[in-house]
Amino acid sequence: MKHSRSPHLLLPFALVGLFSGCLNTTPAVDARRHFVLDNQADATPPAEAVLEETTVGLLPVLLPSYLHDNRLTVRRSGTEVVYLEQDRWAGRLDQGLSQLIGNRIEENLEGVSVRQAPWNRGEADFALRIKYSRCEVTTEGLAVVTAEWSCTDNRDPGNSLRGQGRIEKPGPSPYESTEASIATLSDANRELAAAIAQTIRSCIEASKAD
Repeated sequence: MKHSRSPHLLLPFALVGLFSGCLNTTPAVDARRHFVLDNQADATPPAEAVLEETTVGLLPVLLPSYLHDNRLTVRRSGTEVVYLEQDRWAGRLDQGLSQLIGNRIEENLEGVSVRQAPWNRGEADFALRIKYSRCEVTTEGLAVVTAEWSCTDNRDPGNSLRGQGRIEKPGPSPYESTEASIATLSDANRELAAAIAQTIRSCIEASKAD
């Protein structure tokens, strides 16, 4: 006479198999990569006449809303952008740009120090505002940076100068090398920062002439 096993007796063996299978699974590997702008100083920065000790307060850099995503942005056409799912900024892009521009200004203008936001009015001689309209690389690898800015004398708000610029630098496609395309974007922003430094210099000189 054959004896059939009760389903209740088989249940512990089924649970053991289930849990052992769970324990054998390996955790998923996070393949995302995180990048920062290349903030290295030039080996031989442009020579400028020594300016008197001046503090420039840099207000928060303004970016278009589509650049607030921490995924790297790639421009596909004049009206379309795409995001790289695996490649992301290690921090906020506006803060990275603020650091890069501030360092570049100090490299270009001896005697000028840049104070990052937040700062109080009495802590800076001049206020610098920067608003970007574009800051990304195209699918072909062209880095495009477009921005406008203003420098205002905190002691004499009537002394305010404005500037704008568009920098384009060719480089490798981000689909070929994300790291190299970010280096190209960094170069474009350093070139923009050099133009901003000239506006600051003119504003400082104008304040001396008054």
